[in-house]
Amino acid sequence: MTTSLSFGGLASGLDTTAIINALVGAEAIPIKFEEKKQAVAEKKLSLISSLQALVVTVQEKADAMKSLAGFLSHLVTPSQEGYANFTVTGTPISGSHTLEVIGLAASERRATVGVADASVALDGGTISFTYNGTAHSIVIDPASSSLNEIAAAINGDAAASADVSASVVNTGTEANPSYQLVLAGNDTGEDFGITGLAITGSLAANLSFDPIALSTASNGVAKIDGLTVNRSGNDFSDVVPGITIDAIAVTTEPITFGVTVDQEAIKKSLEEFVQAYNSVSSFIEIQSKFSEDEGVGGELFGERILQTVRSRMYNGFIAADPAVVMADTEGYSSLSLVGINIDQNGNLSIDDDKLGEKMSGDIDAFAGFFGDETTGAFSKLSTEMDYLLDTTGDDINGDPLSGLFDIRKDALNSNIADFKDRIIDMNYRLDKFEESQVTKFAALEVLMAKLQVQGSAVDNLSALGFNQ
Repeated sequence: MTTSLSFGGLASGLDTTAIINALVGAEAIPIKFEEKKQAVAEKKLSLISSLQALVVTVQEKADAMKSLAGFLSHLVTPSQEGYANFTVTGTPISGSHTLEVIGLAASERRATVGVADASVALDGGTISFTYNGTAHSIVIDPASSSLNEIAAAINGDAAASADVSASVVNTGTEANPSYQLVLAGNDTGEDFGITGLAITGSLAANLSFDPIALSTASNGVAKIDGLTVNRSGNDFSDVVPGITIDAIAVTTEPITFGVTVDQEAIKKSLEEFVQAYNSVSSFIEIQSKFSEDEGVGGELFGERILQTVRSRMYNGFIAADPAVVMADTEGYSSLSLVGINIDQNGNLSIDDDKLGEKMSGDIDAFAGFFGDETTGAFSKLSTEMDYLLDTTGDDINGDPLSGLFDIRKDALNSNIADFKDRIIDMNYRLDKFEESQVTKFAALEVLMAKLQVQGSAVDNLSALGFNQ
């Protein structure tokens, strides 16, 4: 809107600036209504985005626990520390096991005899060896044949460096150095020895490998529950189902390790989920409130998406099949039976005593209720969340259909864009209206000024005639 000209009714005596401002203000009222509608739509968009973020958190936590491996947590407790690291990688069976680490896997390491100076040229030739069935031959240039340069040549060969690494080590003292070229295999296990090691050419007169290896390629060997197992590394991941054993030291006597369900970890995960679930329920409750005295509780009052989210969450996680509950003789077929209650507002709470009792009673049935990949509560809830958050199939053209949140947000964004366009058009018309009013009142002032001049002239003539 342009700024009103201020000419103040000098001829007419009217406050033309105030008149124009009043006219323009009246014309601007519809713009205020459009701006208010835009602000409401923007507030709704912000709130729906906030609700979506809360629902995403619920789905993430449900996804993390919608399988038995994700839901169950286990503790592995060894009788002695320092011999192996234990990692739960699946769904192990609770019980006790024995472990003996007989030998650790090692890589082959070979070294040359010492030389006094690692930077002195040793002449040209070749260094050859075979590693895991692959033959390598590195040509050494006489001009670049110091021990440091030989190591660099081996490490710079793409094929050789994929199998071995070379380094130079001073095994002597600073005053009396003895530099050795060390060739180390990149893999552990008896299949990865360095064989056929040879030096040819003039280089052979100045450099040779010690026939005795610093370390021999060997397998990791462990006896687990009485079964002797060989591996090329120290990772024994497929012996005890669901447990990875990483050997780190040879044992002097057998040790034991127990596998138990970590009830505290499961309870913590459930508590975090309940908190996320209740955040959504509380948000919906606040937005859905209405009273005669205070009116609606939030800007999303009446939005269908609130009831849809509530319904999807209830159907996915809380609703129980009456037939299944009636047939359940153990008490693992509904949330309330396993220790999670729901109040009239849709908020969840954990009954610590009952939850602990059910986990201690039949952990398989307890875990199955929540974490079964087909019938578990978290799997069903995740599916319901997909309807809200992810694509829900394809339309007739093969294009993916958006989830409910994206559909509603797209509609609001479209409305906001329309509001902005209309406001721009209305402001343009208002500017033109103001310009026209300024022009009209300016013309009125000019006309009034002319009339005043003419009136003064007539008065003057009359005065002259009267004096004669």
